[in-house]
Amino acid sequence: MKDRLEEFVKANRGSFDEETPGTHVWKGINQNLPGKRNNYSWLWQAAAVFFFATSVYLFVNRLQPVEKQVASGDNFSQVEDFYFREINQKRALIHDLSESGVSAEAELQKLDAMYLVLKEQFRENPSKEVTEALTLNLIVRLDLLNQVVADLEQEEEVDEENASGTQIEI
Repeated sequence: MKDRLEEFVKANRGSFDEETPGTHVWKGINQNLPGKRNNYSWLWQAAAVFFFATSVYLFVNRLQPVEKQVASGDNFSQVEDFYFREINQKRALIHDLSESGVSAEAELQKLDAMYLVLKEQFRENPSKEVTEALTLNLIVRLDLLNQVVADLEQEEEVDEENASGTQIEI
């Protein structure tokens, strides 16, 4: 039976090649091909792109607070270094100007203690408010030391005037 079918196909091959299927047949075939896109494939692609973009945005947005904290920590460490250098210079100047030591030592110790508490809060929960409080503490310390230096320099000027005045009178 198989041989008869093959003989029939070979004998009538020309008539098979002459006929072509209608356009409605090709449209049905095209829609069912695996590589061919249907009318709704662009919606799926748009949904996939939207999902991907939203995921990336949320991921990056979630990382930004960490980057801001790191950046503010780095920035604050520069501010902290600057103020510590200034404070140490003022303390050295006060030590040179005064034989009896710093008259504001108690206030400086209180500010140091408050600074340590704020620094611990900053380590636990870095925030803009704590950073500002730390900076303010450093500014107050520097201002206090500047006032002590100004007082000591004024005392030194008065002592020099008195010393020069007594020399003139003698």
